[in-house]
Amino acid sequence: MEIRKFKIKDFNEFTNENSSHEQSSSHDIVNECIVIGGKLDDKMFLFKNRDRSFTPESKVVREDYKGTEIVYYTDETGWVEGMNEHGIGFVFSALIGKEYEGYDPSYHVTDKPKPRNKRELTKFSKFREGILKVLTSKNVDEAVKRILDSGKSGNFIVSDKEKMIELEVFKGKQVIDEVDLTEIRIKNNHGELIPEAGHQPNSNSVKRPVSTIRQQQAKTQLYGVKSLGEIPTRMKFQAFDFNSPLNTYRTDSEEHTISQCLMNLTDLEFFFFHDNLTANHVVMEDKLENGNIKIEVRES
Repeated sequence: MEIRKFKIKDFNEFTNENSSHEQSSSHDIVNECIVIGGKLDDKMFLFKNRDRSFTPESKVVREDYKGTEIVYYTDETGWVEGMNEHGIGFVFSALIGKEYEGYDPSYHVTDKPKPRNKRELTKFSKFREGILKVLTSKNVDEAVKRILDSGKSGNFIVSDKEKMIELEVFKGKQVIDEVDLTEIRIKNNHGELIPEAGHQPNSNSVKRPVSTIRQQQAKTQLYGVKSLGEIPTRMKFQAFDFNSPLNTYRTDSEEHTISQCLMNLTDLEFFFFHDNLTANHVVMEDKLENGNIKIEVRES
């Protein structure tokens, strides 16, 4: 079956805007990541396409943190996502922007964020420390509690080897739901458990429609997937024009997918796929001589 390319002209018609895509996008840039979780071939997994509008210095770290082996990826913004030796892992996507007082550096969307004062720097450090503590958890319920304790807002998928939870935290609201493991769960930057979170429906904005289309497109690309190894390739596929913000793997001028991360929680495997065309180099920082988690970093 031939896949129809989504043209910029179609995008303008879809948004019901009279202005050109180039004009409207400068006022309504859609910045978001896609996170995925589920059970496939009897393996619990988490996955993420991470999108940024600048080129950060990515780092994959393995260390002993408070007596637990953890593996995570991060950069100068303080963003942390990963897993531990007990098969606990989490991925998440932002639900808030700079206009919200709870904003922290990992939620930047347009530039390298800088704390405005010492108080913000302390708060950012507290967020990072709190989210690292999630990776000392021994089960998913404990991990969820620590996410809530961290004060971090976001669209989370959290899992252990038996159970997976989706968690939305937004402006003091917290909604938790267990994931149906007969389906693959896909979330990006619009709230579903908390409908007023993230990108909102608005006649003057394309953010929510674009976010919804990208979520549905990811479902289409993952239809019939049978093994974990297929996921990064399918999620790198571009069904639309190279410059379209509707692609699940973005290469447009506003945003680009800098990396993919796949965690096999059942077999303790951590795969990081780094895009050399859209991001600066990646560093592997292994602080343990021997670990239980298999790590593979690939550059393309």
